[in-house]
Amino acid sequence: MREFTNLQWPQTPFGAEQRPFGRHWDMLTACTLEWSGRPDDGGLPVASAAVYLRVRKHGTAQHIAHDTLSIGFRTAVIDR
Repeated sequence: MREFTNLQWPQTPFGAEQRPFGRHWDMLTACTLEWSGRPDDGGLPVASAAVYLRVRKHGTAQHIAHDTLSIGFRTAVIDR
């Protein structure tokens, strides 16, 4: 299995390793799976990915542009 990421936090970002000093961030997360066939026909997941976007829950609206957008991703792919 190969894993790719641009995240610079530990595997358990909100786990015991960071308590009590971890910073709270509101995030939007999108997840997806790639299947070897149709899931209802017995297909198996062969890849997964998650994308994280930090958002502000309170305060004023902010303009987002290509130079201010920052996303993080983590993906895993089965080699064989």
